[in-house]
Amino acid sequence: MKMLIVEDSKEIVETLSILIKFRWPDAEIITTPEGKKGVEVLMTTLVDIVILDINLPDIDGFHVLRILREFSKIPVIMLTVKGAEEDRVRGLEGGADDYVVKPFRSKELLARIEAVLRRSSVTTEQVFDIYEVAAKLRITPVMVGRLLYKKQMVMRQYEGKYGIKESDFNEFMSHNKKLI
Repeated sequence: MKMLIVEDSKEIVETLSILIKFRWPDAEIITTPEGKKGVEVLMTTLVDIVILDINLPDIDGFHVLRILREFSKIPVIMLTVKGAEEDRVRGLEGGADDYVVKPFRSKELLARIEAVLRRSSVTTEQVFDIYEVAAKLRITPVMVGRLLYKKQMVMRQYEGKYGIKESDFNEFMSHNKKLI
């Protein structure tokens, strides 16, 4: 598992890192105290989950979440001192998969991370379908990953330049199969 923690409190980052490493010893943890840097990491690195604070020194976590949701469905857990109902609703409606208020209970947070990862993970059937298609096309799983990554990069370029969203592109291609 690869996790990004966007949190400006060194104590919280240290605590989270210890908890994560204890539960998932092979986990790779990337940390940054700044929202902009978090967005940069997410645009260049594939991670399995993001732990995101709201009160960051440069841009707030709601803004980071809004930017992230423009190009990714990576699971996000908001971890913040902002416990008001309006903040919780804003985070969840903004695309967060869960919302945890500090101070948090260690076991509960780990259970929530595991639940979010479980809900977001690719099912075994989907993995076998991908490998079956790859085998028929005589391409390796690594090549499949590269093709998916290239498609994502191309879609980001088109969306930025022409305002074309991936869902619009997929719909267009499904009606124009001769172009494939």
